[in-house]
Amino acid sequence: MEKETPTHLVVITAFPGVDAIDVAGPAEVFAMANLALPPSAARYEVRVVAAERKSVHTFSGLRIDVDQAFSELRERPDTIVVTGRVEVGQYG
Repeated sequence: MEKETPTHLVVITAFPGVDAIDVAGPAEVFAMANLALPPSAARYEVRVVAAERKSVHTFSGLRIDVDQAFSELRERPDTIVVTGRVEVGQYG
């Protein structure tokens, strides 16, 4: 029986108006890290999670698909990336 490689669950939050780079940047970093890791090391499993399992539009209008709703997440994430947005009002 072949031993399964362990994973490190990374959850990236998303919401309407999120900065696209706050979602895409960390996802790319963890994907690149997986390429650099030795074969026996735990792999990063990245999921985009939001209030609902439907696409969200970023501040720039880019559409990002969501992997799961928060309520559907059954595993305990090892890492949670809390994203942000540009909010420029009258007080800057």
